[in-house]
Amino acid sequence: MTDENVSKAGKRDRPPVARQAVLIIHGVGDQRPMDTLRSFVDGVWLHDPEGQRIEDHRAWPAPDTMTDNFELFQIATGVNRGVRTDFFEFYWADLMTGTRVGAVWHWIVFQLLLRTGLKHASPGFLTARRYSWIVIPLLVGAVAFCVTHLLRMLLGASSPSWWGFLEAAVIAAFFLIEYFVKKFVGDAARYLIARPDNIGARQDIRRRGAELLGKLHDVGGYDRIVVVGHSLGTVIGYDILAHAFAKRMHDVSVRLAPEPPEEIARIDALAGGGEFDLAAWRSAQRALFHSKEAKRWRVSDFITLGSPLTYAHFLVADDPADFDRRRQDKELATCPPRFDTNSNAKSCVIFRRPGRTTASIQHSALFAFTRWTNLYFPTSSGFVRGDVIGGPLAANFGAGVEDRAVRTTHLWGQSIFSHTSYWTSGGLKGSPNHIEALTDALALFDETEV
Repeated sequence: MTDENVSKAGKRDRPPVARQAVLIIHGVGDQRPMDTLRSFVDGVWLHDPEGQRIEDHRAWPAPDTMTDNFELFQIATGVNRGVRTDFFEFYWADLMTGTRVGAVWHWIVFQLLLRTGLKHASPGFLTARRYSWIVIPLLVGAVAFCVTHLLRMLLGASSPSWWGFLEAAVIAAFFLIEYFVKKFVGDAARYLIARPDNIGARQDIRRRGAELLGKLHDVGGYDRIVVVGHSLGTVIGYDILAHAFAKRMHDVSVRLAPEPPEEIARIDALAGGGEFDLAAWRSAQRALFHSKEAKRWRVSDFITLGSPLTYAHFLVADDPADFDRRRQDKELATCPPRFDTNSNAKSCVIFRRPGRTTASIQHSALFAFTRWTNLYFPTSSGFVRGDVIGGPLAANFGAGVEDRAVRTTHLWGQSIFSHTSYWTSGGLKGSPNHIEALTDALALFDETEV
């Protein structure tokens, strides 16, 4: 042991430990705290893509010091290969109560089934939509007939018959469907539409998420933060990232000497050039993330799984023209970001003011600093195989989004209804391509990331 290896306290010097946080945002449904977090850690940390236990990986729950929710714990991994990872869950289901069934059906019929201008939709979604045009009217008609006939029998206007039992079963099935629709579609219906009776819940969810991101930055002291969203959680993640970025970076000053730093100039050159080079773009994002301009922003990656943002052009806007306007006006963050349209439009990252030697970070430059990876299970002409909810995002949000079509196979030979399978390997066979892609996007052991 040499003097250089011994600290003043007489202890051997240890290499510095990098710290990173992974924040998982759950999707729709009757979610319980920690269910998503435990299964996610089990799938991407405690087991390999084949579902085999990784013996040298350990994880244990610890008090969640980032939230005030006593139902939640963080899951810590300890130090592995010089990196410590803490997994957190952003839980929002308790803020989405009081959903009205009538409002949900209104959203399904008038937003999903009757809206025009649908682009970039998966074949499976279009097939499901066509079937719904037939099935829903038939179902409503059958229920109305059964209710009428049962009332006639109860009032003595019709003779009792064994058909009443079948009609009662049809009505019971309808109420079960309504329960399912309210539980699993109601969250999306309320969050995606900015109606007056939905604004309060939307604001509460975004406020809680933005505060959690702020604490991870200010209290956690992490070198790197990865945000992972599933299903509706991808939309929530997108919203809170955009808000938190604008809030944290609005007063960051970028010195011009007289040109902007090399990392920003490289981003601008790639965003405003000819044929887009995705590999070069992601490399430039990594370089900008490690620059001094990004010291207040530690979210290196945004990973979306089964994202309904593939239909953003009609789910979050009035029509495709409105969606294009919102992107152009930078109300929606894109990847690459949009350049300014004024006379100082020389960058998609910074905003220059004439006569000043410094510039400001644009509020819409989130995805110049943060890489966006999107995983989805493709669908065929049917809607049973793959994930009809998710799909590619680059067409809506820019060529800088890395879309990865993933696959997996269930024991019975085909992948069906895969929306909840993005980090699970149980009951699957063959190459678990989906988990391999997810762990690659997380890059938990990529030393260049932290």
